[in-house]
Amino acid sequence: MKHDYTHCENVNCPQALTCLRCTVNVSHRPGEHYWYSKFSPDPKTGVCEYYWPIGTFKLNLQNENQEIDSK
Repeated sequence: MKHDYTHCENVNCPQALTCLRCTVNVSHRPGEHYWYSKFSPDPKTGVCEYYWPIGTFKLNLQNENQEIDSK
C-alpha cells in the first residue's frame, strides 16, 4: 500500500482541524507505525507545504488488492 505515514503534532496550527495529517484527525490501530513532525505554515505566505485537506484521500481497495495479488 502506498501511504504517507507522516503526521503532524502541531495542533495549534490554524489549519489543524481541516488537515488530514494533524493528529487530531487521525486514529491509529494497535501495531501501526507512523512518523510525527511539527509542520507549520510559512510565516510570510500562511501556506503549509505539507497541508493535506480532509476528504482528498480515497482508498481504492480494488487496486490495493491487485497489487498484493500480483506479488
